Amino acid sequence: MDTSVLFCFLILLTISHAHTTKNTSITLTNNKAHELVTDALIHKICPKTENPALCMHHLSRFKGKPVIPTTLTNLIGLAKHHAQTAKDKISGLYKKTEENKPELRLRYQKCIKTYADALGQMNRAIYGSRDYRNLGLIKQHALRVISNVQSCTMELAKHKSETLGVISDNRMFQDIGSVIVGICLIGTAKHQAQTTRDNIFRLDENIKDRNSELKSSYRKCLERYKKAANRLEGANKSFTKNPKEIGFVKKFVSDAMSEAQSCNKELSRQENEPSNVAGDIQKLHDLGSIIVFLCDQISTGRISSDVN
Repeated sequence: MDTSVLFCFLILLTISHAHTTKNTSITLTNNKAHELVTDALIHKICPKTENPALCMHHLSRFKGKPVIPTTLTNLIGLAKHHAQTAKDKISGLYKKTEENKPELRLRYQKCIKTYADALGQMNRAIYGSRDYRNLGLIKQHALRVISNVQSCTMELAKHKSETLGVISDNRMFQDIGSVIVGICLIGTAKHQAQTTRDNIFRLDENIKDRNSELKSSYRKCLERYKKAANRLEGANKSFTKNPKEIGFVKKFVSDAMSEAQSCNKELSRQENEPSNVAGDIQKLHDLGSIIVFLCDQISTGRISSDVN
């Protein structure tokens, strides 16, 4: 499956999950507990990763443990170990490759540099893996190393008969990386959705009754979020049932974005409305825009969904 499609699904899944797991009434509990790795979470994520079996194998080891930091930190550590092992293997092959094969030696050299960079990226990622606020940076590190290792694979594919073992190692590293990216997307979207809802509910509870107009705007926003959650859940189910029906996914997400934007407009009418709430809502709207863009790219053939 194309990595972009994985991202699309994970963003969609996690925004939907963040909304639908909350009470659908007007009362929200401020739940700050860390999300745990569960069978349900594993079975939602892994079928859409690059290697579902590997994903399930690794995530199952952490059932009942916090996604962040425990699971994420351990997966980054695993990626580091794999990067070091692959780098050592390629270095050994480079030394054994005869001088009369300069092209192959050059490709090995490039891959050695790729894995040296991957180790640096993973070292930086692991330092931030205990805090939701760092997930965006961790995702960037993971995406960079996945892209670089893919380039290494393409280089070595030109000498397939002599590099099959390394190509297999590259594939394994990319698969581990895709799980890390998935966790980061889950945390980022979930954290953003939770932050926005918490802000709205806190302000709704603290606003004095005499400011009935502002209080009414908050209540309307909460109803908008409830409708958006239903649309996102519909998109999630549609994609899970038939990933080829991208049009339905786009329609559901577009409807949810419309609800979020309506909330944004409602709050913007209030002079005393804190701008950070409207900003948080806009971020969720922007996540939806990414999904719609990816759906358009898939439907026009610019991105292959690679689903059968």
